[in-house]
Amino acid sequence: MGLLDDRVAIITGAGGGIGRGVAHAFAREGAAVVIAEINDATGRQVEQELKDLGARSLYVKTDVTSKESIEAVVATSVAHFGSIDVLVNNAFIPTPNVLLEDKTDEMLQQTLTSSLWASWWAMRAVMPHMRERKWGRIVNFYSIDTETGAWLHADYNTAKSGIVG
Repeated sequence: MGLLDDRVAIITGAGGGIGRGVAHAFAREGAAVVIAEINDATGRQVEQELKDLGARSLYVKTDVTSKESIEAVVATSVAHFGSIDVLVNNAFIPTPNVLLEDKTDEMLQQTLTSSLWASWWAMRAVMPHMRERKWGRIVNFYSIDTETGAWLHADYNTAKSGIVG
């Protein structure tokens, strides 16, 4: 019996890196895993990896810079699995590593949208489903860089600080 038996988890950016690792860990604990990923190849690959482990999984192409795309992955997940119990906000789109004075407004906007706004939109989209079930967990990834500073990552530090509040 796993810790997440009969639970449904949406993981953004689950096509690689930390998100992929979380997807595998949740699947091993019995969760049905929704791979919310923009890259078709990696999203489908992780979906198949989880199915090969015997897990219930679903890949949904998701652009975290789009509120509508985030709302669609939540609706698709509920339609497919019947509920949402866990949300893991992992995805973000990195920008070039350049000095603050060389970061453009567009770079800052991309980071804020893909990290801070995406997390906000996803939390708002899943909350009604979690409230209905009287159970839910949300994991927002944070970085120690917001406390210690990360050279060339002013936009990232700003976005992650916003998630902490």
